[in-house]
Amino acid sequence: MMSPERSSYHQKNLSVFNLLAFVIVIVLNVLSATGRINGRTPGMISAQYPTLVTPAHFTFLIWSVIYLALFGFCIYQCWLAFQPDREEARHHMAIRLQHWWLVSCMANAGWLVSWHYDWIPLSMAVMAVLWFSVWNIQQRFQVAAPEAPLSIKIFVFIPFGLYLGWMSIAFMANMAVALVYMKMPAHGWLPVLATIGALLAGAGLTGYFLLLHNNVPYALVTIWAFIGIIAQRLTEGTSGSTIIIQTCVVLIGLMLAAVIWQFFRQRHWRNTAIH
Repeated sequence: MMSPERSSYHQKNLSVFNLLAFVIVIVLNVLSATGRINGRTPGMISAQYPTLVTPAHFTFLIWSVIYLALFGFCIYQCWLAFQPDREEARHHMAIRLQHWWLVSCMANAGWLVSWHYDWIPLSMAVMAVLWFSVWNIQQRFQVAAPEAPLSIKIFVFIPFGLYLGWMSIAFMANMAVALVYMKMPAHGWLPVLATIGALLAGAGLTGYFLLLHNNVPYALVTIWAFIGIIAQRLTEGTSGSTIIIQTCVVLIGLMLAAVIWQFFRQRHWRNTAIH
């Protein structure tokens, strides 16, 4: 068992490595967006594998929000590691985070490289690791637990709620790309039915994380993604777009209703606990 001094030193080192890993991810994302990885941008790759679940380009602006929130998390865990009077909070962070953040950063970087080099099956495997690592962080921190301190809610719950929600959507989109990569028919009712199935699965997973884990950021990201899918289907107007749009509208309505209901349910629980 580590001495308190050695444990503190380890936590400080780990917090710095966590920040550096995030910086590497940001650098790779910038290189990706500017076509510096294999001479291609994410948009070019998406155009190469058109799917009915790919959202409009503006939807991907959510990455800016997610990375800004994750940067806040990295700064917070660094600040916590170097605070001499926050031993309990620092230990809580280290025990729950462990090395999962580093795993998620390596997976994020690996996904970008495999995606840009057209290694689609590998990119699916790496994205599964990324999703699992982010999900594991959420579970270990019990994201959205009502008794958590405000700092944890702001710098852990919100960033990882957004991140997990978007990675779930990205995983769904990558699965659709993988089917196109494997020469699944691009026309007819089969891709339409597959898209509707993916949308229902995405909404169902959102309901699970919202109603059982109170993960509102996850739900808001899903709603944003579905709006992007509607926008793209309106722009392209391809076969089956109408039923996909209708499905998205219904599911958005249900998810919004669930968010509102969850808000009042949490408020009722808080009032009951007070009295």
